[in-house]
Amino acid sequence: MPQSRTVVVLSFPGYQEVEFWYPVFRAREAGADLHLVTSDPEGCESHLGYPVVPTSTVDHLAGLTIDALVVPGGVGAVPVASAGQRALIGDFSVRHGHLVSSGTGTDLVRSLLGPGFTSPNWLTAPDADGMPELYRELFSRWSQK
Repeated sequence: MPQSRTVVVLSFPGYQEVEFWYPVFRAREAGADLHLVTSDPEGCESHLGYPVVPTSTVDHLAGLTIDALVVPGGVGAVPVASAGQRALIGDFSVRHGHLVSSGTGTDLVRSLLGPGFTSPNWLTAPDADGMPELYRELFSRWSQK
């Protein structure tokens, strides 16, 4: 990544560990300004019980230029997002950054933005197995700018 980027990773109760932690570790590795925003201000746990403690709130993100908003999936049903997270996804879809989703996180995005939503800046992976290729593509796009 040629310049510092701001990456926001959302988290929900029952999150799928690889879909959440892979982008967190890749963003840290790349030196990004990383913000973890959970659906509960106290944090949340994965479906296996691994906790996430938020580093930011949706309100804290106001005014930041976000280069990537990551919406990971959960295990089973569509993730239950907070009102602030839903608003952030809706607002972000009209910005110029990258919207990145995986697994049931993609289902959440579609439920909020409509089944016909599409954007050249929306990158998706069907599940955790798609994480390496998804982030290679995102970083490749960033390196071209």
